[in-house]
Amino acid sequence: MVTESVFANSRQMVLQALRDDGRASFAQIAKKIGLARHQVAAIVQAAVAEDVLRLTVSISPDLLGLERFAYLQIAVSGPVQPVRDALVSMTESTFVADIAGHYSIDAEVRVGPDPHLRRTLDAILQGQVPFRGVLR
Repeated sequence: MVTESVFANSRQMVLQALRDDGRASFAQIAKKIGLARHQVAAIVQAAVAEDVLRLTVSISPDLLGLERFAYLQIAVSGPVQPVRDALVSMTESTFVADIAGHYSIDAEVRVGPDPHLRRTLDAILQGQVPFRGVLR
């Protein structure tokens, strides 16, 4: 008979194993901590149902045709927030942050082939992203 403390300990070990390696299979976790695969599956399913654990999918950008990556430092004349908000709303943006120094914003974009990169940079520079700034 499984006591409540044994179950709580097993649950903690399963969740920690997932935290350590989110790609581990239930079978790998079961082997690592000495449980049956179905026990690991039950613990994970219960944690998801209780909203204690959220599973997400991460797809390689290359599989989506996003072959190019650009790191931008943007100097902004005027308020930074409208620029930040516009960059965040772009589907190409993967990271946007305020920074201190000469440049106001760091941004990373992921795009398809070179023409997509050019269109994205042109959109930023030519006012589709509403600011006056300098890209570096």
